Amino acid sequence: MNLVELKGWCCSRDNSACIGFCCCGCRQKVKRFLVYELVPNGDLEYHLKNVLPWEKRYKIAKGIGSAITYLHHGCKRCILHRDIKPSNILLDDEFNPKLGDFGLSRITGKDSTMLMTTAIGTLGYMDPQCIKDGEVEYNCRSDVYSFGIVLLEIACGKKPREQIQLEELRSTGTEAQFVENVADDKLNGDYNRTEMQRLIFLGLRCSHPVGQQRPYMKDAMKYLEDGIELPAITERQSHQGAYGTICSDEQALMSPGAVS
Repeated sequence: MNLVELKGWCCSRDNSACIGFCCCGCRQKVKRFLVYELVPNGDLEYHLKNVLPWEKRYKIAKGIGSAITYLHHGCKRCILHRDIKPSNILLDDEFNPKLGDFGLSRITGKDSTMLMTTAIGTLGYMDPQCIKDGEVEYNCRSDVYSFGIVLLEIACGKKPREQIQLEELRSTGTEAQFVENVADDKLNGDYNRTEMQRLIFLGLRCSHPVGQQRPYMKDAMKYLEDGIELPAITERQSHQGAYGTICSDEQALMSPGAVS
């Protein structure tokens, strides 16, 4: 009943597709049910395989960023989702995004950090600093990494395992050529250039391999919601981009040996 506990800490804002729970049956055999909001448009992963218009993509990016920001900074205590990926982003009839699958989520202490002994999440979307032997620290910037990968997937239409070297493309040609080269081909050039650049930049910043170089969600959202001017792409810090992470699959790692 992890999700039920989390709902209690989330105040009244609806970031999750889960809207409640109920119990029925006798004392010897009680059945528990989670009640989910109807999300007729399925998940983001499905739509990214097809032609999803840019307006909807940008709306989804802002919506899911707002939801994560609320979990990190707006609840009574910081909530770490720990498995942010397109298949866990559910879409209602107006393509408003809802975070799904809080099975791996945890409420953190005052320092918004938790220690783990086993990797938890989905390969390709996991913070690379959490994929190593021994005790590792998972914090809100680990969720930020996953958010960055999702932003790049929304903008570029490529999954992490396809290992598109965005940093190499960025070093050649003009800024406009870079954006054109990495934008999702399925859009056929029909997108807002400024917004595309904004998503790509923020995706690269959020998916920086060094956690301290990633912004907090409340700061990341200023680029999407407040229209803060971005520096030129060629002036940004260089790092092995999010899509450079080597992973063989997207199997969710749900080992019971993780510290919760």
